[in-house]
Amino acid sequence: MKKLADVIMRIARSKYMAAGVSLVVRRFINFLPVKVLAENEDAVMIVHPKPTYKIHYLIIPKKRIMDVKKLTEMDEEYDKIVKFICDNVCKEGKMVVCNFGERQEVKQLHFHVINGTIKDYHVSSSNFNDSPFIKVNSSYYIEYELMKDNMITRHVVNKASIESPKGFSIIWY
Repeated sequence: MKKLADVIMRIARSKYMAAGVSLVVRRFINFLPVKVLAENEDAVMIVHPKPTYKIHYLIIPKKRIMDVKKLTEMDEEYDKIVKFICDNVCKEGKMVVCNFGERQEVKQLHFHVINGTIKDYHVSSSNFNDSPFIKVNSSYYIEYELMKDNMITRHVVNKASIESPKGFSIIWY
């Protein structure tokens, strides 16, 4: 099973398969050796084939969306994906991570759901001041409640693209 997970990840990371990930998720997810935790017409949540955390799930939109920057330009799609995320994982003790640029190994938008809180990563919510996010290195932390506002996420993504052009992570908690 571990070898099969390695093969699946290698294929998903290949530049030739990037466009095919959404097709596989839409049509063939039930044929893959992954555990589906939740699914609707817009997205699917699976147990990560190669987890690196105690809890490590993936949320993958069924529509071909390259990255979080593209998603924030699509208000209707953004709302659908955020609703799926909030319906399934927005709770204490779990964080949602979305990587961009060099940090995004699979070039299809996806979100990692991991166990933990910002305190586990030595981030204090008192660092917010008047900003809707906290920046630590090239990671941008946003409260779950603010995730529902695409304008805030778009602002943070645009700011992160300028400050960390090689890549960054958006982390909702």
